[in-house]
Amino acid sequence: MDSISSLSIGFSIYSAIALLIAFIWFMPVENKRWQVTIFCVLFLGLVSLIQLKHWQFISQQQPLLDDPHYRGLLLFAPPLFYFFSRSLLFRDYRFTLKSFGHWLLPLTFIFLPSGYVIVATLLLGCGYCMWLVIVIYRLREVRNRFRVEFFFANAFALLAIMVMILGSATSIIDPKYFYYCYANGLAFAYFLVLISLLAFPNLINELTEVVNSSYQKSTLARVDLSATIERMQQLLQEEKLFQNDALTLADLADALALSTHQVSELINTQFNMGFSQYLRNIRIAYAKQQLLEQPKASILSVGLEAGFRTQSNFYAAFKASEKLSPGEFRKQQLKQQNGQ
Repeated sequence: MDSISSLSIGFSIYSAIALLIAFIWFMPVENKRWQVTIFCVLFLGLVSLIQLKHWQFISQQQPLLDDPHYRGLLLFAPPLFYFFSRSLLFRDYRFTLKSFGHWLLPLTFIFLPSGYVIVATLLLGCGYCMWLVIVIYRLREVRNRFRVEFFFANAFALLAIMVMILGSATSIIDPKYFYYCYANGLAFAYFLVLISLLAFPNLINELTEVVNSSYQKSTLARVDLSATIERMQQLLQEEKLFQNDALTLADLADALALSTHQVSELINTQFNMGFSQYLRNIRIAYAKQQLLEQPKASILSVGLEAGFRTQSNFYAAFKASEKLSPGEFRKQQLKQQNGQ
């Protein structure tokens, strides 16, 4: 168990570093405000310190529940998780004086008997995990890939509940089982995050779009919807704005003389999908047309012409949409045409 947990702790810390570097410099996250970045650094750093404390227990067998530094780290983890998640998903969220209420609650736990501090802290963490589950659950009618996000949110919540149960039982069981569960649970959470981002690289942007469109008041009250949709389709399909592989929601909003919130809400309410998926569908439709009209063109040239940055991105998006690779699609369609 010590060896497995040590590997899990090492994996967690390296994953935190990799995620932090990727988030700051490489991930195409549109809502990358300074507030979001700060909470990302603080949360990942704090979780890494918790894992280092777990490694200290494994290597030195020092009890952690009586360690004030360990209790302090656990105390601030739940509100940091909330602030990072809230800032990332809700573009308009700002840290204000009212936000300090999320810090004051865990600070009151220090006046509890020592045996109840960990329990109260873990219970608060479960509460924030359930908040995230509820946020995502409410997207079920407007999010095509709702089940994916709901699965991951529930997995995080279940991990938090397991850790809370073991933390609450440390008076009757050996606390080491709590440390092992917590250390390996955090590693598994990192694994889920990495898998989800590798499988769906634009997941954060898509979720942010849907969350903001679903939870905010309508910004389209004074917008001529039919004229705006017609103009947007003209820009994307007739003028082929989608061929710009660096096209963002902000770029399209500028072209339409609207705010990003308005364009995001427009696409979500009128097409039941986020901007990223809407744009990807247009690119896939164009690529399908070119694969058949230009049978001698390479797959790479078709993908690049359709607005995909790389061949791998084109293959992944095409197969997710059509259940076939671009080459298989072309071969199948041309065979059917020749057969007719």
